[in-house]
Formats: sequence, C-alpha cells, structure tokens
Amino acid sequence: GSQLFNFSHALAYINGAVQLLDERFPLAIPTDKWVKVFRLTFKVPATIPDKQQFCPSIIWDLEANNSNGGFLPGSDGLLFTVTENIRDTRFVSKPTIPYGTPFNWAYNSSAAMPFGSIVQNNCIALSALVAVDEHDQVDIKGYALSQNQPNPFDGKTRISFVLPFAQEASLVFYDVDGVIKEEIKGFYDAGNNQVEVQQKPWMVESNIIYYRLKTDHYTSSTLTMTLVRA
Repeated sequence: GSQLFNFSHALAYINGAVQLLDERFPLAIPTDKWVKVFRLTFKVPATIPDKQQFCPSIIWDLEANNSNGGFLPGSDGLLFTVTENIRDTRFVSKPTIPYGTPFNWAYNSSAAMPFGSIVQNNCIALSALVAVDEHDQVDIKGYALSQNQPNPFDGKTRISFVLPFAQEASLVFYDVDGVIKEEIKGFYDAGNNQVEVQQKPWMVESNIIYYRLKTDHYTSSTLTMTLVRA
C-alpha cells in the first residue's frame, strides 16, 4: 500500500464482477451520465472519537491507461463486456473501456510508483452517522429488510430497509391469520431508508405483527415484531 499508493494505513483489494442474470430487467448503461451498479461499504470501529473525520479512498485499476492507474501486471483492470445485439452473434461479448473516477485519491501523471496520493475532498464526521450497526447485509439483488427497532415496541417503532435503486416500495403488515392490515407505500431513494410506524388500533387485536418489504420486482422474507400491551 505504501509503495503503490502512498497509503499509511490498511487497504483491501477487491476483484469482482457484476453480471446481469435476469434479462427481464436489463441494466441500461448510458454514456452521458453515471449509473449505480454496485456499492462499497465500510466498517467503522465504534471506538473512534465522535469528532473523527472519515475520509475513505477508492482507487480503480485502469489497466487500459497506465498513466492513469494501471498498476497490477496481468490484470485487465476496470472492464465492461457488452453482449452483441445481433441475433447470430448475440452470445459474443465485446469489451468496452470505461473510466473510473477515484474517490479521495489522485493519480500521478506518470506510470512510476507510487501511482498517486491520498486527498481528502469528501469526508464525513462519524458523529453524523445515524447508526454503526452492520445493517447493510443486502441480498443478491441488493435489497435488505431489517428488524424493527425497538422490538418489542410501545407507541411507535422504526423499520429500516435498503433498496438497490430509487423506486416505489411498500411495507406490508399482516396479522397472525395472514390478513393484510396496512400498507405503507412511498417512493424511496437508493440505499438506506427508514420508516416510523405508529401504533394502530388493529395492532391491539394481536400483539404479534408480521411485515414484508415489497416492490414491483421484489418481495422480502417475513419478519415479526411485537407490540407491548398496556
């Protein structure tokens, strides 16, 4: 890390791929704007002082242009392959050369080591974070539904969920007989979202309540929350 990137702290190398598995929901990659295809998350130790600034760096291996960060011999670097649209050759993938913008890091103009240095353009005070739990355990489609907090609850509780992209989503609530009792629907941003749920008269009928996250393309597994009876 210190020789390649001027890092003085820990780093991780990620070599992975994002693949379209369901052609019913194609991912359009425009050439005139950014599109989100995956997300990086960071674990922050809870012992770090509240006023500590967190400025993580993200570096792309741009093997196609060594002067802009091609630093791993034998690696193809950042690469997209796009399936040919012509029916006779539709399973032939053609490579494209994308460009990745580093985050809190600047490439050197030459190909010599170190390939760049850390900059702190985008930082956040850890005291501004709303949670330090590992709540971003998304499934293969990029969705997650969390257990309500607090649970059991009295009066009101909060339910958090993660969406892979901005869309309409619903929290659907069921009684013990599987009857839908309420649906909280809205348009939510990509990433973490949170909804506050107020106690309703129907909840008193049975203090056990089931809920799911639903969108046009996804239905989560069922979670259970408990109302504290007076």
